[in-house]
Amino acid sequence: HGRFVLFNDLMYTRLIPEANRTKGPVTVNVNIDSYSFIAMSAAGYRVVETPQFTFDVFAGVRGFYMDNTISVRIDAFGYSKGDRFEATKTWFDAVGGVRARYELDERWFVNLIAFAGGGGSKYQWD
Repeated sequence: HGRFVLFNDLMYTRLIPEANRTKGPVTVNVNIDSYSFIAMSAAGYRVVETPQFTFDVFAGVRGFYMDNTISVRIDAFGYSKGDRFEATKTWFDAVGGVRARYELDERWFVNLIAFAGGGGSKYQWD
């Protein structure tokens, strides 16, 4: 809206690797279930605006939610034992950033977006 800009970013990832190892009568099975949700919202101001180049500065907040579960099962000599370990964490960081856009021609452009901040994670950047 005019020179004021809103910037939002969402990311969801889920990894589920599994490993089985057997050596003789012993089998070890390890499962990892890891997922994360990261959301950022920032407000900014367009400092430079020409037909070919724009430059924005931002301030905002990025929230993190991480959930990790590790399951281990050992089968040996007819005996079976398993355990599960889980850790969940949520935190927020204040962020500041910049965005620059340079128009090469009417069809092509180059974008640069960078954010950095800290708080719950001490320091983070992208």
